[in-house]
Amino acid sequence: MIKKLLFIALLLSTFAQLNAQTIVRGKVTDASNGKSLPGATVGEIDKNNRFLTGTITDVDGRYSLEVSNPEGRLSFSFMGYQTKIVEINGRSRINVELKPDTKQIDQVEVVADKTT
Repeated sequence: MIKKLLFIALLLSTFAQLNAQTIVRGKVTDASNGKSLPGATVGEIDKNNRFLTGTITDVDGRYSLEVSNPEGRLSFSFMGYQTKIVEINGRSRINVELKPDTKQIDQVEVVADKTT
């Protein structure tokens, strides 16, 4: 009898955890021209901005990510663009426009190494 109760409790807790997962979908585009950004990183982050789980956008800039907290936050980033953090707020669709990062580089150093 105890084994049956433990099995049922385990089954219910597993179902509750699966039920708590939320899938968020959307598209990441360039804010200056509306073009999709393939290969952009989309990640769920905690309150300390630590990466929990993530994915990258497909060739059309689309993503799908299973998040553990439907009230959490997502981080969107792409090389050459400003990172954007967005509150999920229970939404299942979040489209994001990233702005190009216009910081100027003061100096570039090139090092050549010849190995024999």
